[in-house]
Amino acid sequence: MKLRKTLTGILGVAVMALSVGSFSHVNEHKEVHAAETYEKAKSISAGDTVLLVCESKTMELSGISTTSTKYGLGTAYSSAPAGKYKLTVESGSTSDTYAFIKDGKYLSWSSDNSLTTSTTKNANSSWKVTFSSGNANIANKSNSSRKIVWNASSPRFACYTSAQTAVQLYKLKVDAGEHTCNFVNNESEVYKLKDSTATCLVGATYYQSCSECDEPGAKTFVGTPLDHVYSDDGYGVCTNGCGELDSTKTNKDRALRLFNLKYNDGLYTRNTEIFADKNAIEEDLA
Repeated sequence: MKLRKTLTGILGVAVMALSVGSFSHVNEHKEVHAAETYEKAKSISAGDTVLLVCESKTMELSGISTTSTKYGLGTAYSSAPAGKYKLTVESGSTSDTYAFIKDGKYLSWSSDNSLTTSTTKNANSSWKVTFSSGNANIANKSNSSRKIVWNASSPRFACYTSAQTAVQLYKLKVDAGEHTCNFVNNESEVYKLKDSTATCLVGATYYQSCSECDEPGAKTFVGTPLDHVYSDDGYGVCTNGCGELDSTKTNKDRALRLFNLKYNDGLYTRNTEIFADKNAIEEDLA
Protein backbone atom coordinates (compact mmCIF):
# COMPACT_ATOMS: atom_id res chain seq x y z
CA MET A 1 0.00 0.00 0.00
CA LYS A 2 1.45 3.28 -1.03
CA LEU A 3 1.53 5.73 1.85
CA ARG A 4 0.36 9.27 1.47
CA LYS A 5 2.72 12.21 2.11
CA THR A 6 3.08 13.21 5.73
CA LEU A 7 1.84 16.54 6.94
CA THR A 8 5.45 17.30 7.90
CA GLY A 9 6.51 17.20 4.27
CA ILE A 10 3.66 19.41 3.17
CA LEU A 11 4.42 21.84 5.97
CA GLY A 12 8.11 21.88 5.11
CA VAL A 13 7.37 23.04 1.58
CA ALA A 14 5.11 25.78 2.91
CA VAL A 15 7.69 27.00 5.43
CA MET A 16 10.42 26.95 2.76
CA ALA A 17 8.26 29.01 0.42
CA LEU A 18 7.71 31.53 3.17
CA SER A 19 11.37 31.73 4.11
CA VAL A 20 12.55 32.57 0.59
CA GLY A 21 9.82 35.14 -0.01
CA SER A 22 10.77 38.68 -0.89
CA PHE A 23 9.92 41.45 1.55
CA SER A 24 10.37 45.16 1.10
CA HIS A 25 10.52 47.81 3.83
CA VAL A 26 8.28 50.66 2.78
CA ASN A 27 9.40 53.25 5.31
CA GLU A 28 13.10 53.83 5.90
CA HIS A 29 12.87 55.92 9.04
CA LYS A 30 15.39 58.55 10.05
CA GLU A 31 16.25 58.26 13.71
CA VAL A 32 15.96 61.92 14.57
CA HIS A 33 12.63 63.56 13.82
CA ALA A 34 11.74 67.04 12.62
CA ALA A 35 13.66 69.45 10.41
CA GLU A 36 15.75 72.06 12.19
CA THR A 37 13.89 75.30 12.79
CA TYR A 38 15.14 78.46 14.49
CA GLU A 39 13.33 81.21 16.38
CA LYS A 40 14.55 84.61 17.49
CA ALA A 41 16.15 84.31 20.90
CA LYS A 42 15.14 86.33 23.94
CA SER A 43 17.77 84.60 26.05
CA ILE A 44 20.50 82.00 25.61
CA SER A 45 22.06 79.28 27.73
CA ALA A 46 25.11 77.06 27.49
CA GLY A 47 24.31 74.18 25.15
CA ASP A 48 22.06 76.21 22.82
CA THR A 49 22.68 76.24 19.08
CA VAL A 50 22.40 79.75 17.62
CA LEU A 51 22.75 81.69 14.38
CA LEU A 52 23.98 85.29 14.05
CA VAL A 53 21.49 87.23 11.92
CA CYS A 54 20.74 90.73 10.69
CA GLU A 55 16.97 90.62 10.18
CA SER A 56 16.60 94.04 8.57
CA LYS A 57 19.00 93.02 5.79
CA THR A 58 17.97 89.32 5.76
CA MET A 59 21.58 88.26 6.19
CA GLU A 60 23.05 85.48 8.32
CA LEU A 61 26.63 84.72 9.31
CA SER A 62 27.99 82.07 6.95
CA GLY A 63 31.72 82.06 7.67
CA ILE A 64 34.84 84.10 8.41
CA SER A 65 36.76 85.92 5.69
CA THR A 66 40.27 84.92 4.62
CA THR A 67 41.46 88.55 4.49
CA SER A 68 44.23 89.82 6.74
CA THR A 69 41.68 91.64 8.89
CA LYS A 70 39.04 89.02 9.49
CA TYR A 71 35.30 89.70 9.43
CA GLY A 72 32.09 87.72 9.29
CA LEU A 73 30.70 86.78 5.90
CA GLY A 74 27.01 87.29 5.29
CA THR A 75 24.66 85.20 3.17
CA ALA A 76 21.18 86.37 2.25
CA TYR A 77 18.17 84.27 3.23
CA SER A 78 14.54 84.50 2.19
CA SER A 79 11.85 83.62 4.72
CA ALA A 80 14.07 82.25 7.49
CA PRO A 81 17.78 81.75 8.26
CA ALA A 82 19.09 78.52 6.76
CA GLY A 83 21.67 77.70 9.44
CA LYS A 84 24.80 78.38 7.40
CA TYR A 85 27.07 78.87 10.42
CA LYS A 86 25.77 77.11 13.52
CA LEU A 87 27.36 78.22 16.76
CA THR A 88 27.18 76.27 20.01
CA VAL A 89 26.88 78.38 23.14
CA GLU A 90 29.30 77.71 26.00
CA SER A 91 29.99 79.48 29.26
CA GLY A 92 32.59 82.21 28.69
CA SER A 93 35.84 82.90 30.48
CA THR A 94 33.90 84.66 33.25
CA SER A 95 30.53 83.89 34.82
CA ASP A 96 28.81 86.83 33.12
CA THR A 97 29.85 85.89 29.56
CA TYR A 98 29.23 83.36 26.84
CA ALA A 99 31.46 81.85 24.15
CA PHE A 100 30.34 80.78 20.67
CA ILE A 101 32.13 77.77 19.20
CA LYS A 102 32.07 76.00 15.83
CA ASP A 103 34.38 73.17 14.79
CA GLY A 104 36.64 73.75 17.78
CA LYS A 105 37.07 77.49 17.13
CA TYR A 106 35.60 80.34 19.18
CA LEU A 107 34.15 83.50 17.67
CA SER A 108 36.65 86.18 18.76
CA TRP A 109 37.75 89.79 18.52
CA SER A 110 41.46 90.55 18.09
CA SER A 111 41.89 94.20 17.07
CA ASP A 112 40.19 97.11 15.29
CA ASN A 113 36.89 96.04 13.71
CA SER A 114 37.83 92.41 13.31
CA LEU A 115 35.63 89.39 13.87
CA THR A 116 37.71 86.24 13.77
CA THR A 117 38.04 82.81 15.40
CA SER A 118 40.42 81.38 18.00
CA THR A 119 41.05 77.97 19.52
CA THR A 120 41.47 79.56 22.95
CA LYS A 121 38.69 80.54 25.31
CA ASN A 122 39.67 83.81 26.95
CA ALA A 123 38.43 87.38 27.29
CA ASN A 124 38.79 87.98 23.53
CA SER A 125 36.55 84.99 22.74
CA SER A 126 34.01 85.72 25.48
CA TRP A 127 30.97 87.92 25.07
CA LYS A 128 28.47 89.62 27.34
CA VAL A 129 25.06 89.12 25.74
CA THR A 130 21.89 91.07 26.51
CA PHE A 131 18.61 91.39 24.63
CA SER A 132 16.45 94.44 23.96
CA SER A 133 13.47 94.84 21.58
CA GLY A 134 14.40 91.57 19.90
CA ASN A 135 17.97 92.66 19.18
CA ALA A 136 21.08 91.02 20.62
CA ASN A 137 23.72 93.23 22.20
CA ILE A 138 26.95 91.20 21.95
CA ALA A 139 29.86 93.02 23.62
CA ASN A 140 33.37 91.63 23.80
CA LYS A 141 34.67 90.91 27.32
CA SER A 142 38.17 92.16 26.53
CA ASN A 143 36.89 95.46 25.10
CA SER A 144 33.24 96.15 25.91
CA SER A 145 33.04 98.97 23.35
CA ARG A 146 33.53 96.39 20.59
CA LYS A 147 30.15 94.90 19.67
CA ILE A 148 29.15 92.50 16.94
CA VAL A 149 26.92 94.32 14.43
CA TRP A 150 26.19 94.38 10.70
CA ASN A 151 27.90 96.94 8.46
CA ALA A 152 25.36 97.74 5.73
CA SER A 153 27.65 100.01 3.68
CA SER A 154 30.46 97.46 3.58
CA PRO A 155 28.41 94.27 4.03
CA ARG A 156 29.87 92.18 6.83
CA PHE A 157 29.52 91.15 10.45
CA ALA A 158 32.27 92.78 12.51
CA CYS A 159 33.05 94.42 15.84
CA TYR A 160 32.45 98.17 15.84
CA THR A 161 32.35 100.93 18.37
CA SER A 162 30.23 103.13 16.09
CA ALA A 163 26.52 102.79 15.36
CA GLN A 164 25.76 100.11 12.77
CA THR A 165 22.80 97.83 11.98
CA ALA A 166 21.51 95.77 14.89
CA VAL A 167 21.87 91.99 14.91
CA GLN A 168 19.83 89.18 16.38
CA LEU A 169 20.51 85.67 17.59
CA TYR A 170 18.29 82.88 16.35
CA LYS A 171 18.13 79.80 18.56
CA LEU A 172 17.47 76.22 17.46
CA LYS A 173 13.89 75.49 18.37
CA VAL A 174 13.40 72.44 20.52
CA ASP A 175 10.33 70.59 19.27
CA ALA A 176 8.44 68.71 21.96
CA GLY A 177 8.00 65.89 19.45
CA GLU A 178 11.69 65.67 18.55
CA HIS A 179 13.50 62.63 19.87
CA THR A 180 15.92 59.86 19.05
CA CYS A 181 13.99 56.71 18.23
CA ASN A 182 14.22 53.73 20.57
CA PHE A 183 13.34 50.72 18.42
CA VAL A 184 11.65 47.81 20.21
CA ASN A 185 9.86 44.57 19.30
CA ASN A 186 6.14 45.13 18.81
CA GLU A 187 4.03 42.30 17.37
CA SER A 188 1.39 44.54 15.87
CA GLU A 189 -0.12 43.70 12.48
CA VAL A 190 0.94 47.19 11.36
CA TYR A 191 4.62 46.18 11.45
CA LYS A 192 4.32 42.63 10.08
CA LEU A 193 6.19 41.93 6.86
CA LYS A 194 3.99 41.45 3.83
CA ASP A 195 3.05 37.76 3.32
CA SER A 196 4.71 36.74 6.62
CA THR A 197 2.52 34.29 8.52
CA ALA A 198 2.86 32.86 12.00
CA THR A 199 2.42 29.15 12.72
CA CYS A 200 2.82 27.14 15.92
CA LEU A 201 6.34 26.27 14.67
CA VAL A 202 7.58 29.81 14.06
CA GLY A 203 6.27 33.32 14.57
CA ALA A 204 5.69 35.92 11.87
CA THR A 205 8.42 38.44 11.02
CA TYR A 206 7.98 42.09 12.00
CA TYR A 207 9.84 45.35 11.70
CA GLN A 208 10.89 46.89 14.99
CA SER A 209 9.10 50.13 15.87
CA CYS A 210 9.88 53.24 17.92
CA SER A 211 8.50 53.01 21.47
CA GLU A 212 7.69 56.74 21.43
CA CYS A 213 6.44 57.66 17.95
CA ASP A 214 5.55 54.17 16.58
CA GLU A 215 7.54 54.68 13.36
CA PRO A 216 8.90 51.39 11.90
CA GLY A 217 12.65 50.83 11.83
CA ALA A 218 14.83 48.89 9.40
CA LYS A 219 15.61 45.84 11.59
CA THR A 220 13.31 42.86 11.84
CA PHE A 221 12.56 40.20 14.47
CA VAL A 222 10.63 36.93 14.61
CA GLY A 223 7.52 37.02 16.77
CA THR A 224 5.88 34.48 19.05
CA PRO A 225 4.58 31.21 17.51
CA LEU A 226 0.84 30.57 17.62
CA ASP A 227 -0.82 28.26 20.14
CA HIS A 228 -1.95 24.82 18.97
CA VAL A 229 -5.48 24.65 17.58
CA TYR A 230 -6.76 21.11 17.01
CA SER A 231 -9.47 20.20 14.51
CA ASP A 232 -12.76 18.59 15.57
CA ASP A 233 -13.13 16.50 12.38
CA GLY A 234 -12.05 13.19 13.88
CA TYR A 235 -8.38 13.67 12.97
CA GLY A 236 -7.52 16.10 15.80
CA VAL A 237 -4.65 17.58 13.80
CA CYS A 238 -3.25 21.01 14.76
CA THR A 239 -4.38 23.51 12.14
CA ASN A 240 -1.71 26.10 12.95
CA GLY A 241 1.09 24.39 11.09
CA CYS A 242 2.85 21.75 13.18
CA GLY A 243 0.65 18.71 12.45
CA GLU A 244 0.58 17.48 16.03
CA LEU A 245 -2.44 15.42 17.01
CA ASP A 246 -4.54 15.59 20.14
CA SER A 247 -5.43 12.00 21.14
CA THR A 248 -8.65 13.15 22.75
CA LYS A 249 -9.84 14.33 19.33
CA THR A 250 -8.11 11.77 17.11
CA ASN A 251 -9.59 8.59 15.69
CA LYS A 252 -6.60 6.25 15.39
CA ASP A 253 -7.77 4.43 12.28
CA ARG A 254 -8.73 7.58 10.38
CA ALA A 255 -5.48 9.31 11.29
CA LEU A 256 -3.45 6.29 10.20
CA ARG A 257 -4.96 6.46 6.73
CA LEU A 258 -3.74 10.05 6.23
CA PHE A 259 -0.41 10.32 8.05
CA ASN A 260 2.64 8.32 9.04
CA LEU A 261 2.12 8.43 12.80
CA LYS A 262 3.86 7.22 15.90
CA TYR A 263 1.83 6.51 19.02
CA ASN A 264 3.60 7.46 22.25
CA ASP A 265 2.15 7.82 25.74
CA GLY A 266 -1.37 8.37 24.56
CA LEU A 267 -0.55 11.06 21.97
CA TYR A 268 -0.19 10.94 18.21
CA THR A 269 2.73 12.97 16.95
CA ARG A 270 4.35 13.61 13.60
CA ASN A 271 6.50 10.68 12.57
CA THR A 272 10.09 11.42 11.55
CA GLU A 273 10.73 7.85 10.32
CA ILE A 274 9.94 6.41 6.89
CA PHE A 275 8.11 3.08 7.02
CA ALA A 276 8.05 0.57 4.17
CA ASP A 277 4.33 -0.12 4.33
CA LYS A 278 1.22 0.06 6.45
CA ASN A 279 2.10 -3.15 8.36
CA ALA A 280 5.37 -1.62 9.51
CA ILE A 281 3.50 1.40 10.83
CA GLU A 282 0.98 -0.79 12.62
CA GLU A 283 3.79 -2.78 14.21
CA ASP A 284 5.32 0.44 15.46
CA LEU A 285 1.97 1.53 16.83
CA ALA A 286 1.40 -1.76 18.61
